[in-house]
Amino acid sequence: MRKVLFVCFGNTCRSPMEEAIFREMLEKLGIEDLSVESAGVNQASAGQPIAPFSAQELRNRGINHDRHTSRYVGDIGPLDDFIRIICVGDKEAATLTALFPDVVNRTSVMPIDNPWEKGEEAYRLCAIQIEELMGALVDSVVAEIRR
Repeated sequence: MRKVLFVCFGNTCRSPMEEAIFREMLEKLGIEDLSVESAGVNQASAGQPIAPFSAQELRNRGINHDRHTSRYVGDIGPLDDFIRIICVGDKEAATLTALFPDVVNRTSVMPIDNPWEKGEEAYRLCAIQIEELMGALVDSVVAEIRR
């Protein structure tokens, strides 16, 4: 099965929201042959729960992702199965490609503002930003897997 990976710093705020929103969009389109995952480039964050405001924003959209546990990208195994790796910023992309140079051609940046420690409103705006950018990504990935 082909996979898409969303990467942020700690895998507690942005990339779990991206993963859940992207998966929800795929489900609504009836796309079942694509797996969606998320991870972080900060090894010290591994094992943490989803940020409470991220979880709340997803629940506000009818998505339950409360059981999410952050993962370090280096712990998820080979990245060969990921057809796309989407990072939330240039720093995360640079860290990822320094760790795994072979993914550079499958890695892109979808800039998402970091809501960490900025309060509930920042998470709401982050979720809106993700939703606004996700439509084009869904279209692009679905077209790619249908070729």
